[in-house]
Amino acid sequence: MEPKSQLEAVKLHLEKFGHITSKTANDEYGASRCSDIIYKLRRKGMNITTIPQDHITRFGNKGQHGIYKLIE
Repeated sequence: MEPKSQLEAVKLHLEKFGHITSKTANDEYGASRCSDIIYKLRRKGMNITTIPQDHITRFGNKGQHGIYKLIE
């Protein structure tokens, strides 16, 4: 099934792989507002949790991003 929207693409990605990051959503589906898509999917009944992930930025600072994980 070919997705007809970014929301549908992110939903299918979660169902296939079980998780997604904002970077993946943007790179693969052009979805620059992944958090809004996740919000909408949660409102539609999908059980998605956010797992904080620490990282070091390109400038050497500490940062954090979320991994959105589908809970079955």
